[in-house]
Amino acid sequence: MKEKEAEQKHKVGLRPYTKSDLAGLYEMKHRAFYSLFKPHEATVGVKLGRYYSSKQVEIIFQCLGLPPCMQDDAYIIKEENKLNSSARKNILS
Repeated sequence: MKEKEAEQKHKVGLRPYTKSDLAGLYEMKHRAFYSLFKPHEATVGVKLGRYYSSKQVEIIFQCLGLPPCMQDDAYIIKEENKLNSSARKNILS
């Protein structure tokens, strides 16, 4: 079971996601996530097609905080190296 969780963490990161994918990351029902996300839609911007871009996902993580599956300290440090310095400050603060 732990191997599946570890594999999932490696698949999760700063990449394009749909709203449905983001709801799954935050472990919420779709409608609950949409309600939580609605006030931040203007900040995030309009998605092109079905996916929010990596930059938009970064903004979503800043607004809503990191999803539960990404809150492991070792994982954050690993992903932190992939982010630019300004995003790193915002996500970890």
